Amino acid sequence: MGENTTNCSNDCTLCNNNGVCELLKGESTATCPSDCPLVVPPVEIPPTTPTSQSGGRAGGYVSAITINNVRVIVQMREATISWNTSVPTYGLAQWGTSIDYTLGSIDTIGISTTHKVKLENLEPGVTYYYKIIASLPGVYPISNAGIFTTHEIGDSIPPANVSRLTVAIEENDIVLTWQNPLDNDFAGVKILRSPYFFPRNAEDGKLIYDGAGIYARDTNIDPDKIYFYSVFSYDFNKNYSSGALIQISGKIPTDVGKGIRAEEKIRLDDFSFVQNDIQLPISGITVRLYPFYDTDISILKTKVAEFVQSFIIKITDPISPGNHTMYKLSLSDDKKIFAGTMGIIGEEGIYPFFIESIGYDNSELGRIDGYLDARSVKIGLGKQFGWQYIVIIVIAIILAVLHVMKNRREKNRKLY
Repeated sequence: MGENTTNCSNDCTLCNNNGVCELLKGESTATCPSDCPLVVPPVEIPPTTPTSQSGGRAGGYVSAITINNVRVIVQMREATISWNTSVPTYGLAQWGTSIDYTLGSIDTIGISTTHKVKLENLEPGVTYYYKIIASLPGVYPISNAGIFTTHEIGDSIPPANVSRLTVAIEENDIVLTWQNPLDNDFAGVKILRSPYFFPRNAEDGKLIYDGAGIYARDTNIDPDKIYFYSVFSYDFNKNYSSGALIQISGKIPTDVGKGIRAEEKIRLDDFSFVQNDIQLPISGITVRLYPFYDTDISILKTKVAEFVQSFIIKITDPISPGNHTMYKLSLSDDKKIFAGTMGIIGEEGIYPFFIESIGYDNSELGRIDGYLDARSVKIGLGKQFGWQYIVIIVIAIILAVLHVMKNRREKNRKLY
């Protein structure tokens, strides 16, 4: 009939005056105040600048709604954003390559306290800005802004290993628990079991678990047998970590480091320990580290004998010496380094540990013992360690003393 909002506002208005605020049909407090009245007065607050995967508020007022638990899972060409709201609300996500969010928008389904949207057809290696909006009829909407960067083409960097891996026997089952890594592209873990030795990769041994949880149960085990477990975390591109290791025999965990101690030319300082892109200091047989970061450990293949196929790192809890955590260093795809990630230790202290070389027949070839000193070491802000702060303080004191001496000399000149 040719009616539109210009020539027939009575029939073609966005507001149907039915007493229900239908946001998905375009009704809002501006276009339909009768259906979408304001009931919460605004309180002005300064807006914040979006940060990478931030939880900061991007609006200019306080709402009766709050947004929390925002999580962004990034892949090469898509990203999934999930969040919770304090009350059931409608959800909307906008995104773009700037804070104008012009590339698109998508609604969540229905009213809920849990929300999730998938942004598809993104470009690899591009930084995107996003804004999520929670709204309800009669209540000021609230928004939350952030930034993420899609993975580059050919991403080959695996997530960190799981941390705090434990094992226990419950009746005829073996129960494993762990903490997942904090990598943004973390997708899940695979647990493999073998009666002979630790599975070497995510295809070796019997698959016990594959998922993103923190708990697994291996049922119907024989309490008289030894079981070796390897836990491999992986990302959405199926890049697998080097593996966290644990074994159990009967009713108590067994030891790994009871093999022969062959003559080894490898020293502890041949290994590289890195946290937060900083090379950790090694003094004799002690490595200083921060207990709340993952640690990347590697050694050049050229420093290792040809018959070594991997390394096992075993860390002992200084408070409970019967508790151990183990990780694996595997040979890289380019055959240049053995590398792996040690999970977060989580508590300050001095941790005895050893690195053991393993042959292709799973024999224990050699061992290096040492200590992980995780006491009051600072990494992060400024990326500096405690000793660097001491140097800065000493320099500041010297400069202050020189300044005082200079002022006194100037005062003496004026007196004479």
